Amino acid sequence: KRDLPPGVAEYSYFYGGVLWGVREFNEFLFALYPDQIFKLASDQKALREGKMYIIRGKGKPELILDKFIIKDSLSDTEGIIADEIYIKGVPVVGISGHFSNEQDELIKVKLIRNGILVQTFEVASPFKIDYQDDYFIANEKIYYRIEIEYADKMLITNPIFVKFELPDSLSYDIIKMR
Repeated sequence: KRDLPPGVAEYSYFYGGVLWGVREFNEFLFALYPDQIFKLASDQKALREGKMYIIRGKGKPELILDKFIIKDSLSDTEGIIADEIYIKGVPVVGISGHFSNEQDELIKVKLIRNGILVQTFEVASPFKIDYQDDYFIANEKIYYRIEIEYADKMLITNPIFVKFELPDSLSYDIIKMR
């Protein structure tokens, strides 16, 4: 095993729920978001488009992020890691994951909007989180990302960018203007 300078890492990818080619370099692992290399035709394209997350910590990563999406509460619009979406309703966040060795472990999932912690979820694996963020400012562009802490590791996603548009018919019951 060769020594790499600080901050240098290699990437791995998932196929059929299994992490392939895991390599540990200076406590960082890049993992491609599930199935993205096949949707995008190549792992290099997936990396260029940022469809990935990192896991920081020593040893095998074990935790697999199955889903991190932002959906529009008023339409079918949704985006995944590194996407930019335009929505007319409030954001609905979907997060799910599991451990590759099927262990049942408590984890801490932090939802972050524009660098500010919005919500912390303490859940056991496997987990599924659906959270409606009652945040909407017309014409504002924001981002969401997540951090997941478990054992002595941390999973950090690339962001999903969200741009708010005015709905066709405003409903102040659904949208909280700030």
